[in-house]
Amino acid sequence: MTLDSPSMPKRRQSPLVQRALLLLRQGKLSEAQGALESAIADDPADPEAMNGLGILSVLRHDRERALFWFHQAIRVAPGHPEILNNLIDVLLERSLAATKD
Repeated sequence: MTLDSPSMPKRRQSPLVQRALLLLRQGKLSEAQGALESAIADDPADPEAMNGLGILSVLRHDRERALFWFHQAIRVAPGHPEILNNLIDVLLERSLAATKD
């Protein structure tokens, strides 16, 4: 899972999403959540904000919530490589966890 990949082609990452990703890198999860929620409020179809909420959920060990956000992002931006990678990572983690139980 990466926080440094470029924004989608033809779509500029919003300043709120950029700020949120910086906050995530700094470990300021609550502040990042606020910025991402504001980005979603400004643009409910922002796949970068949805992806950020997915990453935030992973960092909080909430795999099911992460899957929700990555699925939402893929619906808006099918084929986005970073989002697809994040979704696959979480699905693999869930699968591996299930085989350990």
